[in-house]
Amino acid sequence: MPKLITIFFLIILFLLIVLPRTLDLDSFQTADEKRWLANTTNFITNLAHGDWSHLMQQPHPGITTQWIASPTAFSDSWAIRKLPLVLAQSILLLLTSYIFWRLTNSKTTTFFITLFLAISPPLIAHTRVYAMDSLLSHFLIISIGLLLLWRHSKSRHYLFFSAFSAAAAILSKISGIIIVPFILGIIIIWLFKDRQEEKNSASNYKILFIWFGSFLLSLVIILPSLALNTKEVITDILSWLQSDDYLLHQIGPSYYLRTLLFFSTPLHLFSLFTVPVFLISKKIPAHLRTLLLIFLIFAILFTIQMSLGSKKGDRYILPSLLCLDIIAALIISYVFSLKSQSLTLLIAKLSLLTLVVLQIGSLITLHPYYLSYVNPITQPFFDERRLGWGEGLDLAAKYLNELPDSASLTVASYYPNEFANYFNGHSVPAHEHNHANVDYVIIYRAMFERDEDAWETDVINTYRPQTPIKTIFIDHTPMIWIYQVEK
Repeated sequence: MPKLITIFFLIILFLLIVLPRTLDLDSFQTADEKRWLANTTNFITNLAHGDWSHLMQQPHPGITTQWIASPTAFSDSWAIRKLPLVLAQSILLLLTSYIFWRLTNSKTTTFFITLFLAISPPLIAHTRVYAMDSLLSHFLIISIGLLLLWRHSKSRHYLFFSAFSAAAAILSKISGIIIVPFILGIIIIWLFKDRQEEKNSASNYKILFIWFGSFLLSLVIILPSLALNTKEVITDILSWLQSDDYLLHQIGPSYYLRTLLFFSTPLHLFSLFTVPVFLISKKIPAHLRTLLLIFLIFAILFTIQMSLGSKKGDRYILPSLLCLDIIAALIISYVFSLKSQSLTLLIAKLSLLTLVVLQIGSLITLHPYYLSYVNPITQPFFDERRLGWGEGLDLAAKYLNELPDSASLTVASYYPNEFANYFNGHSVPAHEHNHANVDYVIIYRAMFERDEDAWETDVINTYRPQTPIKTIFIDHTPMIWIYQVEK
């Protein structure tokens, strides 16, 4: 019977990982996906022609996306194009589970970590996008986990794999650079602690050089252009960080704190409220407190790093949300491991199970628009919060396509190219709303929270006082307002 129960839970976990990530992958496109498809095709062309010194297509740099997506880049189907990315990240999720199984030797902990990563709406959403934010997040978590596994087992091959994952994270997205000082700092603290405990740590200082040397080697393995065209690659990255493109979307230093509250899950909130108790309680096992502290510190440092930058976007904070998934899984697995028969503990377990079931239920109502997920508890406090990356525009087009003579209509829309993929008529950018030939205007939720002098704000102020002919909701969240232009 225990073996049958284990098989049952494994099947459930497999379905929770695969189904939300693979079904209806071509349902809509985000604003950046065509660009990253072009990057991938250019990457393949240079790779095939032996021009390995120019493999980097953008300074982000998104190299892991291009490597993984290469096999199906020339398919006509977006679902097929995205499939390698989805499957690769499903494997990375399982690898994370394996790492924590080795770290904790606990089936309960492994189950909850797998479950929470499987049903994380932000992670599912970005796993389905042809981009690099979810790959960045996976590689950061794996790099930290492998470092912990090296400390646990003293097997140096985990040290190399940790360095490789750190390099993969940075070459997924440059914001992953914080992993280098973070891991080197942890190693130094451990070595200092060993020295204080009079362990033989003199020779262990070479561990720093092993990790960092492996990291540099991994950078070149993943992106040979770094060795073949070093100056140009570094110059492109530094120029981009100082460019006008990077200085766009300035929203203020508190943006990501609000973002974490907005996109977190109720399980995240539970873990944030309880983690201080776990960190200070002497009743909690030391290894659990260490894991919680490391992932909490990384989440804080990553959030601070992103807050210091001028350019801000919801998806940029995804690694911090994954850290919260890990923290929540560690705390809740400990709660479920307690053997007490007290009524309080029973109520706590039932309440947490209810939150898990509700989160799984939200995936069903959101499908396939997982990018529209917001925390149902905190949403009322952020009524006018910016949201959306193109999801739902297909629904707006479907509504307008049903109008008489839809092929002759002109619609001013945010993300006009994405809207045009589904609309029978003509599409123009939303800032051209006052042109004489425009029949309808679409206000998209991503236009919110702009500067007072931004054109998005001007369009919103023009039409929001009017009554829309249609408001499109995704899982109770209003995303799109369609207005008819009076002529």
